[in-house]
Amino acid sequence: MFSRLLIPLFFCAISYGCSKSNMHINIESVSCGDGKGNDTIKWETYPLLDKTVKIYSFLNPDYPEFRTFEQELPISEGKAIISSSGGRNVRKYYYLLFDNTYSNIVSNRVIQVDSVLNVRDLGGYKTEDKKNVKWGKLYRAGHLNLKESGNDLFNSLRVKTIIDFRSDAERRKQKGRRINANVINIPINTDDISSVYDQLKNDEFGREDAIAFVEKAFKSMINDYQTEFSNMFEVMLEPSNYPLLMTCNSGNHKCGVAAALIFSALDIPVSQIIEDYLATYSIPDIRMAGSYAFDFSPKAQEAVTVLLSSDQHFMNITFQEIKNQYGSMDNYLQTAMNLDSLKRKKLQNLLLTN
Repeated sequence: MFSRLLIPLFFCAISYGCSKSNMHINIESVSCGDGKGNDTIKWETYPLLDKTVKIYSFLNPDYPEFRTFEQELPISEGKAIISSSGGRNVRKYYYLLFDNTYSNIVSNRVIQVDSVLNVRDLGGYKTEDKKNVKWGKLYRAGHLNLKESGNDLFNSLRVKTIIDFRSDAERRKQKGRRINANVINIPINTDDISSVYDQLKNDEFGREDAIAFVEKAFKSMINDYQTEFSNMFEVMLEPSNYPLLMTCNSGNHKCGVAAALIFSALDIPVSQIIEDYLATYSIPDIRMAGSYAFDFSPKAQEAVTVLLSSDQHFMNITFQEIKNQYGSMDNYLQTAMNLDSLKRKKLQNLLLTN
């Protein structure tokens, strides 16, 4: 098989192609943005194809047929750069047509919205049975402290529903601009860093304390907030709620657990769930969320790094807790999330494509 395209995950989205003939073709592509309106698209095919690839762009993921021709070049080039002079304030998706026969759709996973941390599209991941999560349907992000400079780009995501996992205290402290979407508050009162801020400031909270704090938060989300995550799934089962965005303080822990449960319900392999979770701390702007700790002691700064990190250990804790308490993820989804086979199939129909 062919090797994976070596581009940093935090700027890229990997997508896989499908065949329209009897010949089985594997296509792997990535799209990476530089934040200035320029997107680099790379691809590999197996077996190798020797004709051309046509690249089209479109703005609404529901209507890829309304697309604009961008470039045609030899498949052997393996790369194309789509540039927009003067930057870009809209989200683009790309339709790649290989040899006029084989196609796939790809977009940038990270959407660099000014002043909003960790905005990511959860599309493009692949299920166990080779279906793809649809692009432009499900997003995750940190606190939506949206500035006017990022308004047009955010609006181009067409978000209809926002699920806000922040606690009441976090929402009171983090008031942002009014967003034209239906906001559904599902507060999850774990991992609020403000609860240990004084200990951090007074050098009374170190790395090991932080690890224990986050571990406790993840276990609590699984055991104590089943109603909240079940309510999340009920919102997601309503087709009119899409596109949908999940938000929390930094788009990390609460959104990370939520994404893990959603991906599990869609039959996304654990390896890709971990991949998505780990992507958070690879995004440069997430580190600025800890700028308040610049004057803390080295001990406290190490603790803050843990509190903001997306270490695989914490996601492992999540899966292990589910296994310990329910035997399997499938049983947890059905028993604790009230997600029976019919609801699960409906969710898959809403979010997956062949």
